[in-house]
Formats: sequence, structure tokens, C-alpha cells
Amino acid sequence: MNFIESLWWARGDSNPGPSPCEGMNGKETGLFSLNRAYNAPNFNSTFSSTFAYQSIREYNSDMFNIKGTYNLNTETVTNTFNKQSSSLTSHSLRLEFENVIAYDELRLDFITWIKARVSEGVARDYISNLDRYVSGEVISAPADVFRIMNKAERGKDHLGKGLRNLINYCVENEIVSEEFARKLKRAIKIKPSGVDLYVPTNDEVKEWLKRADRDDVRLAVLLVAFSGLRIKEVVRILETFERSRLKFETLNGVEIAYYELGWRRGSKQANYCFMPAWLGSELKRFDTSYHKVQSYAVKRGIKMKYLRKWFINKMVEFQVPESVVKFMVGHSQGRNIMGLHYLDLFNQAKRYYSMSLSRLQGSVGLDGSLELTKAG
Repeated sequence: MNFIESLWWARGDSNPGPSPCEGMNGKETGLFSLNRAYNAPNFNSTFSSTFAYQSIREYNSDMFNIKGTYNLNTETVTNTFNKQSSSLTSHSLRLEFENVIAYDELRLDFITWIKARVSEGVARDYISNLDRYVSGEVISAPADVFRIMNKAERGKDHLGKGLRNLINYCVENEIVSEEFARKLKRAIKIKPSGVDLYVPTNDEVKEWLKRADRDDVRLAVLLVAFSGLRIKEVVRILETFERSRLKFETLNGVEIAYYELGWRRGSKQANYCFMPAWLGSELKRFDTSYHKVQSYAVKRGIKMKYLRKWFINKMVEFQVPESVVKFMVGHSQGRNIMGLHYLDLFNQAKRYYSMSLSRLQGSVGLDGSLELTKAG
């Protein structure tokens, strides 16, 4: 956990002054942690006349080593903090702290986030368990996760899945680091669940394409369906689109497009985004995000994560070699993939994609016109 050590003058009344301060025995040192720009639980910061640290619960951890109620003169606190961190002004608190999850403060935004990713019933179950066992808690170490999990006499799997999603939310919003998140997740024990074997039918995919009637969502849905990449990766393309990365090529008499990526997230990777040429010509940069795309897709009944499975299933159906399919969709090929083999996979991917594209589009009734995907 990252801490800022603050030096402040205080006494037991609302009129603190310079040393010596009789009320609190002069200079006091307080260690505290704030969750990004949020205040820690029960930490009330106002800059009208006082900077109040109120009703602090006693923690049996190193998160806080101060407790009680102190009223500190605004100017004194401002000057002291400027001396320590050059980050605090009399108008705003702009300190960055990592690796503290205060559920109560994140709850409303987390609810919006989780509802965009899972069904209403599953979201309700996660939130119910988190409200019951995590409300009022501050997670700053794996030991906190162990303690929370041990509270649950039954339904540990539901609580564990809810916690994992809460941690994922915090990583996505840069509240905690990925390394810290991995440590927390190791403290969560969940029984292995069965493999999700659901693959949408061609008719289902065709219907989802029609429902995607907002430009950024429509392009994201099409990109997942016709490239097999992950939702986050296609949204990133739309967020950061650069025309110079987009290439067009004709193979086997078929024009295809591919977007150069070269991205890696842990064991996940994305080399290229393959697509029909007509789709490539429609790409542009959008002011969008994963949350914006997913939440709209959920409202429209579009199950975007299954479009990736549909693409993989179609490629296998079209007898594309497994290694080539893995390359297309960004599955790990191993860390020591040789340069020549990589180049060979790239060339094979282009060739097989061009050979399969007509049947892939035909599966959902497309003849090369993006207009067919718009809702009528």
C-alpha cells in the first residue's frame, strides 16, 4: 500500500495554532491512505473553514494509526501538505493512492459496471453478497480478503465471484494495480465451474447485428464478429484508431483488411484485427469506451462475448488450422514463437481469412454492405 506521511498541528478544540499545541501534545504524525481521489471511509474533507477528520473507526491494521475527532485549520493543513507532497490546495484534494478498495464508496459505479457485463439476476446476486459481507470493509491486503471470505458460512462461490468482479472493476478504473489484484484474487477460492459451451446460431448473430444501431457499438459488434478479437481490443481500436495501421490486401480475388496491433496483456495478445475491406473502410476514431459499448449492447440484448466464440466456431467449421485460428483471435502461441513461424502464421491467416470471408458473411446474410447491419 502507498502511504503519505502527513505532519500537522492540532489541539482538542477548533482553534489550532502553532507549536506548542497543548490539546494534542504538539506535533503529531498521522499515516493515512486515500482511495484515489475518493476519501477513505468516514474521512470528511471540507475546505470552507475546517479540514475535519471525524469519527474514525479504530483499525487493527496499518491503514490508520490515528483515531478520534480533530478539527484542523484549513490554511495550516494546506501549508503542511504542500510542504510534504505539493499536492493539496485549499480547493481540492488531488492525491493518488493505490491498492485500497473501499467498497462503500465504489458501490454505485460498480453496480453500473457489473450490470453491463452480466445478466440482471447474476448482478443482483453479486451485489447482495458484497453488500452483506463487504459493506463497511476496506480491502488493503490479501488477509482482508481471507477474512471477508471466512465470514460467509454459505454461498462462498457467489461472494468470491462478486469480489473478483469488484477487483476487476478496480483494475479497469486504475484504482488498484494489476499485481495487487492478482495477490487479492489468490486469496479467493472458488469451486471450478463447468465450461460455457453456448455458441450463438447464425440467426442470433444476424439479429444482434441488426440491433447494433449506434455507430460505435455497430462497428464494435461487427469487429468482434468478423475478427474474433476480444471486446476490449476492438473498443481500443475505435478509441485510438490510426489510419496508418490499417492495411488492405487482395488475396484469392478477395479484398480483405487488417489492422496492425501488436498488443499484449499478460498472457493475452492481439496481433492483427482481420476484417472485410468494406468494414475497414468504415473505421474511424470514436470518443467511446468499453463501458459505453458494453452497457449499450446489454440494453439492446446483444451478447458480445459470444460473437468471439461464434467466429472461432465458424473458422473451425471452414477447416482453418487451429494454429491459424489462434493467431487470428490472439490466443497465446507460447512465449518463444520464432520470427519465421510468426511471419508464416501471419501469411496463412491472411490467406485462410480471404478464403473463408464469403462464407462467413453469408452465414449472417451479408453481401459486403455495412448498411445491411443497421436496424430497420
